[in-house]
Amino acid sequence: MIAERLLSSREVMSRLSYSKSTLRKRVINGLLTPQVKVGDRKNAWPESEINAIVAARVRGCDDNVIRELVKQLIQIRANATAA
Repeated sequence: MIAERLLSSREVMSRLSYSKSTLRKRVINGLLTPQVKVGDRKNAWPESEINAIVAARVRGCDDNVIRELVKQLIQIRANATAA
């Protein structure tokens, strides 16, 4: 099993050129997957999810398509943890 690389908030902000408040708003608006709890005070994002969202943006996908992608990514995450 290959471990998924997790990105800190700082790494995600840097990759997406978002501020902390924009990052939070994107999650609330369904344009970014929510963080994964990895410790008592530590959260992170799976790198593959961030890469998928960035790739969709590069392809020119609009917000509605991104929201659907985010829903799919959340479902994939839920299925993986249920297995």
